[in-house]
Amino acid sequence: MTLELGEFSRAALEAQAQRQALAVETLLARSAQYYLLERGSERLSARVPSGIDGDARAEHGLPLRVTIDLGDRHWNELDAAAARERLSVERLFEHAALLFLADLESGRVAARLLESADTGR
Repeated sequence: MTLELGEFSRAALEAQAQRQALAVETLLARSAQYYLLERGSERLSARVPSGIDGDARAEHGLPLRVTIDLGDRHWNELDAAAARERLSVERLFEHAALLFLADLESGRVAARLLESADTGR
């Protein structure tokens, strides 16, 4: 899969992966799993913003070629979510990565993961 990321997004993703001693692909896989936890919430930030022109983003984006290892269930859920949003899976991964990075910085990821462990989701 090739993601087209802006300079800021790519640098933030690579820096976070380095801080956690993870491959970028692993961080993206965790981002996708986190997005799947969050997509059912009422949070507006969990929804992909509309009105972003994919061609304009790609023109200024930096290609990042990745192989992301997710189970079939997660891929199916991501495919279904992308279809509902009328987006490519790549665009959904871009959103998931930015949501995850923002929530890591705010501390929300830790709280959400603890909450999901308590509820068994």
